[in-house]
Order: sequence, then C-alpha cells, then structure tokens
Amino acid sequence: MKLAWFSPLPPERSEIANHTRRLAPALEAAFETRFYTEKPVGFTRGVEGRAFPASVGEVPTGLLLELNALDLPVYNLGNHPGFFSHTWFLSQAKPGIVVLHDLKFHHFFEGIYRERLGDQASYLKVMRQHYGSLGYEAGIAYWRQEVSIDFMAEHFPMLEWVSRGALGIVVHTEHAREVIRKVTDVPVVVAPLPYLPRAVERPTAPEHPGTSRADASETARLILFGHLNVNRRVVEFLTALATMPERRRFEVEIFGEMLHQREVETAVGALGLAAQVKLHGYVPDAELDAGLARADLAVNLRFPSMGEASASQLRIWDHALPSLVTLTEGYAGLPPETVFFVRPEEEAADIQRHLRTLLTDPGKFREAGQRGRQWLCEHHRPAVYVERVGQLCRAADALRSRYSQLRLADRVGAAIAPWIDATSAIAPEALYASVISEAV
Repeated sequence: MKLAWFSPLPPERSEIANHTRRLAPALEAAFETRFYTEKPVGFTRGVEGRAFPASVGEVPTGLLLELNALDLPVYNLGNHPGFFSHTWFLSQAKPGIVVLHDLKFHHFFEGIYRERLGDQASYLKVMRQHYGSLGYEAGIAYWRQEVSIDFMAEHFPMLEWVSRGALGIVVHTEHAREVIRKVTDVPVVVAPLPYLPRAVERPTAPEHPGTSRADASETARLILFGHLNVNRRVVEFLTALATMPERRRFEVEIFGEMLHQREVETAVGALGLAAQVKLHGYVPDAELDAGLARADLAVNLRFPSMGEASASQLRIWDHALPSLVTLTEGYAGLPPETVFFVRPEEEAADIQRHLRTLLTDPGKFREAGQRGRQWLCEHHRPAVYVERVGQLCRAADALRSRYSQLRLADRVGAAIAPWIDATSAIAPEALYASVISEAV
C-alpha cells in the first residue's frame, strides 16, 4: 500500500516528531510511505520537499491531487494548533486513518476558532451540535472569558469533532479506546507508543557510595523534562519539596520549554530553592540524555491530564529511571511495579512520602526503574505499532463505505434538527445520526 503519513517531523520540537522518527523504518518496510508535515502556511512533502501553501481552513488542491494517487492518508493529531490545524482541515476533505495523541481537544479548537480564525459562530455551532443547549451556553461563557479553558477541556473535550474525518482511529491506551468508543462508531485500534531503546542500559549499581541514603550528607537528584505546561505541576512539585525538612538533600534539574517560565522562576526564588533547582530550558537530545543518566528519580506529573499516553515516560524507562506519575486517566493504567503513583487529591503528601522513601530505600526505586525498562522493551516495539496501524489500513475500502453511511446519517440528522425542541440538552443531530446510522 501507498500511505501518506502526516506528522510533525524532526527537527520540530514536538514529541510526535520523535514518534514518527522512531516509526519511520518500520513504516517504510511495511508500506510505500510518503511523509508530509504541516508548516504555518500549509504543508511540505518531507522536511524541505514540495510546498503546498494554504491558509488555515483551506485545503491545497495540489496536495489533494497528490493524495488521490496514493492509497490512504494517516493523520497524526495532537492538541497543539501550531502543529495540526491544517492537518485537521485536510482530514475533513480527505478522510483517512487518524492517530489521536490526546483525548482533550478543546485547547486545539479554541486555538483554531478563536485565536486563528476569530470565528465565534462556527465554534458555537460545533458546541451546540455535539453538546446541545448546555454546550452552546458554556461556549458563550467561555468566549466571554467567564470560565477557564481547562474547565471546557474537561467537560467538552470535542473528541466527536476532531475524529469526524476518521475512517478508523489509532490510540495508545485501553483507557483511550474506552473513551473514544463512547463518542464515535468508527473502529478503534490500540497500539502502545513505539520506542527504540538505547543499546546500552543504565547501570544497575548505585552511583552514590553505600547502599542507602540514610547518611544526611548524600543527596538525591531529581529531573523534570518535556513540554512543561501548567498541567505538568512544576510549581506544585517544587512547593511540596520546599516544605520538607529534608529539602536540602535534593537537587532538581528542569529541562524543556515552559509557557509559565516566569511563574516557575518566581516560585524557585520565593520557596528558597535557588541553590537546588537548575532551569536548563530546551536542550539537544544528548544533553537531556546526560541529565537523565545522572538522575535518581524523574517527575512526570500531569493534572489535569489530556488523557493519552506519555512519550516522556518511555524515555524515562529507557534510562531505567523510577518516576512519579499522577494517578489519573491513561497513567492509571501503567504497570504499578514500574512507577510510583501520586494521587491528585493527596498530591503534596504523596510527593513527600515518595521522596522520603527515595532517601531511605533507593534500591526500591532502582528496581522499579529496571522493571520499567523491561516493560518498555517488551511492549513498545515499533514493528508491533505498525502492524496495528496496518490492520486499519488494509481494511480501507470497507472503512470508506462505512464512513459514507455515517456521513449520510449526519446530513439527515442535521436536516431533522430544526424540527426538534431547540432547548433539549441532547444535541439532536448527534441523537438522530446515531439512530439512522444503525439503520443504514
């Protein structure tokens, strides 16, 4: 088969670009694959190949003609409008397989409809279509800045809308499949995120002298990294650390871009942690790997979660590092013997409890890190991922026929909608489309 694979590509600062880099050899072995990436003004073939200019909301005719010569497009979609806006509009014009890297897309569509297009009418139409009068009123309140974007993402994730151009959907956890099945009738396949482990494993022997950190002269080294948005709990983690009597026995390195950089810098100073916390910003992979190699524990907290799997967690396991993760949504499904859970409602207490245990029983944490690396090697192979995606690709003809039936049901539902009580809390289009799709 000839596939068109849409994704950020290296050197973009996107973990989904790394995802595609890891998959590329296995994809090219299984399919004739052509890679496309989104740019601010359209698409390019590969990183610097043919350009297909377009404004947001437009679909390049030349690209559509090129796709018609291939068998199937595969669209990677995450909730960052800077990487996926053009891709989503293309998926509406040319349906294909959709790989969802998140489960909450309100941030994404807010970025499109409000920030890029300034189109309140289309935004509210979508909210009414999928969430009825309640969603419509919430959309008005959000547009007026009376409620937060996190509230909207939690209660109105817009999964129905982002997956509208999907013949089939690929997700990365069982939790994600359960959520998606509630909002769409298209087939959903689970493919654990792929990863290529390093050739050399992290040594199992402790780098510090002795077998315990009971000696107060020893310190533990902590690391946070990635795209550190507010939901990564950086300030909250530092606050929990700062109130521990043992605080001076920890050193913290933070790698990655932060939208709330100034807030974090202010917190570091106000909490008296300037001597213990080092902010590196975005660094090359080799520098980040060096930081992971010298760390004793990674902090991978996320709340509220966007709902999907964590590529950062795979990188942590690759270094045989133990980690703290939030007990929420997809992360709750991680093997409990490989991570240390932090409950959102007891966040500070759980962080402090785990950090104290790290000081007194570091061997327990090293063992969890080694089990994590074993899990990574056994369950996250790129060839397995490509085979799962291939299951949907090979059924493309049947999926297209089914998609046409569902879209017909959508159109009939939309035509019937004006006859239905407009104050109903159930979106009439969605209600009737579901009934009709079962009949055709």
